[in-house]
Amino acid sequence: LPDPLFASGRAQNYMGIAALLSIPIFTQSFDWVGFLMRVLARTDEGYLLFSIGTGAIAILVMFPAAFFAGMTLPLFTMALLRRGAGERAIGRIYAANTLGSIVGVLVAVHVLIPLIGVRFAITLGAILDIAIGYYLVTIARPSPSRSRFVVHGAVAAALAFSLIFGALSPYQQASGVFRTGVARKDVESVTIPYLRDGKTATVAVTHDARGLASITTNGKPDAAMTLSLDAPNPSSDESTMILLGLAPLVFHPEPERIAFIGWGSGLSTHTSLGSDRPKAVETIEIEPTMYEGAKHFGERVARAYSDPRSRVHFDDARTYFARGSKRFDVIVSEPSNPWVSGVASLFTVEFYQFLREHLEEDGLLVQWLHAYELTDGLLATMVAALLEIFPDTELYLSNDGDLIFISRMPGAARYMSDEAIRESEALTIEAGRVGLGTLAEIRLRYAAGAALLRSYVRFYGAQPHSDFYPVVSLEAPKARFRGERASLLHALAANGMPFREVLGEHKPPSASDGVRPDRMTTLSSIHQNALEIAALMKKAGAEGRTSYGRTNDSVPHVLLSLGKKPIGTEDRVLFSDALAQLVSRTIGALPPEDLVGVLIEPTWIDLSVQPEEVRLIMAALESVAKRDFSTARKEIESLLRRKTLGISLVLAEQLLVFAHLGALQDGDPKGVFRQDQAIGVEIPPGILGTARAFILAYAGDQIEP
Repeated sequence: LPDPLFASGRAQNYMGIAALLSIPIFTQSFDWVGFLMRVLARTDEGYLLFSIGTGAIAILVMFPAAFFAGMTLPLFTMALLRRGAGERAIGRIYAANTLGSIVGVLVAVHVLIPLIGVRFAITLGAILDIAIGYYLVTIARPSPSRSRFVVHGAVAAALAFSLIFGALSPYQQASGVFRTGVARKDVESVTIPYLRDGKTATVAVTHDARGLASITTNGKPDAAMTLSLDAPNPSSDESTMILLGLAPLVFHPEPERIAFIGWGSGLSTHTSLGSDRPKAVETIEIEPTMYEGAKHFGERVARAYSDPRSRVHFDDARTYFARGSKRFDVIVSEPSNPWVSGVASLFTVEFYQFLREHLEEDGLLVQWLHAYELTDGLLATMVAALLEIFPDTELYLSNDGDLIFISRMPGAARYMSDEAIRESEALTIEAGRVGLGTLAEIRLRYAAGAALLRSYVRFYGAQPHSDFYPVVSLEAPKARFRGERASLLHALAANGMPFREVLGEHKPPSASDGVRPDRMTTLSSIHQNALEIAALMKKAGAEGRTSYGRTNDSVPHVLLSLGKKPIGTEDRVLFSDALAQLVSRTIGALPPEDLVGVLIEPTWIDLSVQPEEVRLIMAALESVAKRDFSTARKEIESLLRRKTLGISLVLAEQLLVFAHLGALQDGDPKGVFRQDQAIGVEIPPGILGTARAFILAYAGDQIEP
């Protein structure tokens, strides 16, 4: 180059022009990503094309300005060397470049973006680049040239184009197009009272026509709730946030110091502060605009802002715990989804070790995770990391998509009480509204204990998630794109079998516990349905009915019509299919006292007139209903060897599962394999096929090597 100083000035001009043009390109990128989401199949191949497409869009936005920016350092160096500055100029240029980069980042992140937003921060930076370019060109060639007017025109055109076509609608920014495929939210049904570019994300608060308010980061909803406790339909997010806030009060006897990782809506912090027991509640939130935006939830999160015990720290959670020495009775970790860039590091062995060092000896970690947009294999890696540091961990389901892990320090005593809820009128109302107002309602959501979770990890061959093997960071975005769901843990809790009792420490709530129905979780609807059909069968039996006309449910019709007369071989399959439905809807959801008249001493069937096979089936089911699995095991093993049984495969599979559970409760895991080889081969896997495979894996884990 004959004149590197002039060339560097032009590079600054072109860098500014490219930066200005990147803004309208970024604005259009929402539609482009939406197009990719609509046309690509949710497969591995589709994800590859999606990654290439979004990578190309990112390059189109960033590369032109970056290309010209990369020219400046060598051009400045060459200009100084040609002017006789010597080799020391190289060090001076690199030092200035480093210092400028640091200052630029600090000013942009902490001053410009919070004050004027990303768009105008880039515009201001571009104008500064162009001004520096003009200055350098003037020094190099004081006399005007024709090319200077061309550059003037290009700058003016780029600035006008950017200002006119670069305006990004709030409805685009809040759309979450990379998840939904929709580039803009509906203007008629959604209002956006708050939207601001923060230091780490763009945060928005949206209100929809149903009265639901959401807070989003980069378009991804982090929390949603109704703005009034009087609204009839709380969101499923509310049950999660309230259970996270209740967990320190329910599972720890003296939760005086509580830490929350992630502010979200502020509802979890607000919930814990509904009790007088906490003395200090500290929340670590990386994004200040999240804290400001959540103020729009008003009275629903008021205590989080007004209670003097509440304190917020704007910091990265890893940094906060790594450099601090505070110890807490309870730490509640509810960061964003692990497929969000950087968040997966909050679900690793190393981070859990950080947290353990900041818990008191009887401390408790409450960890949120989700089942949607995740595979069981990836979930298992994060569960493995949690169990590595906190072996005493159990799982509760706040709703059908959110998982709440309760992890105790080694040696910490078990504790569970709803006294704190009952002491506070506010908590009684807020928790009761989402079906969490009593201990029985919380126990209903129990899904797994430590032994079952360890088997879950081994079932998928998962290794503990680690900073050094960031599997989740790499694979979770693919699971999100494919719309995967980690379903096994939920299926084991909701399949109608008493898994949670035999493989965990669950006791189903009884009718006398007064568990109120709610729409938050399938476990609640299963329990309510079990109570209804049990009451119906008891009433029918007491009244001597052979039909029940006030229900559309086919199960009572079939059982009542066949139960009072001998069931012949021609009706055996029909009867056993209906019986299997009755079993799956009641036996795992109700305790023995609520099964009297249904499966224990059933009143809807006349056993005195039934053939031997039917009496034996009912006797085996009665043993299971009484939770006498040892007796049931013997009865079922004998029963399933009969060639004249003539029952449906659905009921046969249920009986086999009960026999497996009996062997496990007897402490005979090898018996599960003997049963599978002797009688299981005759029963092909059906609805309970995955559960059977898991039981075999669980039994294998219990056998000493």
